[in-house]
Amino acid sequence: MKKINFLFAFIFISVIGYSQLVKFGYGKSVDTPVEFEGGISIKKGDTLMVGKGSSNGEFLFINVPKGSYMVAASAGISNKKLILSEIKLDSDKKRGDTYNGLIKTSFAINYLIDLQNAIQANEIVGVNGKLFRQPENVNSNGQKSISDELIKLKELLDKGIINQDEYETSKKKLLEKY
Repeated sequence: MKKINFLFAFIFISVIGYSQLVKFGYGKSVDTPVEFEGGISIKKGDTLMVGKGSSNGEFLFINVPKGSYMVAASAGISNKKLILSEIKLDSDKKRGDTYNGLIKTSFAINYLIDLQNAIQANEIVGVNGKLFRQPENVNSNGQKSISDELIKLKELLDKGIINQDEYETSKKKLLEKY
């Protein structure tokens, strides 16, 4: 009986843990290049160049499935090159069309990316070796200047990428940091 309970628990946890990747299965597979704002074209198999994160080095639109929920990707992927395994078009009446990307790594870590928002938030800064975002201004310690951080936060708020509460919280953290 204990073996059956263990087996059931293992299967149940595996299914729940896999559910976020299964969720990626929703939507229509896209095999042609997708055009984004600014003439940026991305297709399956492209190498995406990861930036420094949206705010304080945190990634809002590059996520890792953890069990039945998502967590932001760690700063460890900053400045990395990741190969896009798949693109899906998710049509939603409230949010409109969203293009989501899947990155599979050799370390069994998968990343799910909201491509349009990741591009707008400078989480994705280039494709196939071509940068489409200017490098951030940095101080002598290699950190972004506070004015650049504040401008970036305001742009995210104005574009509706983050809400007012997220803006205020991030702004407060940023100002405390400096």
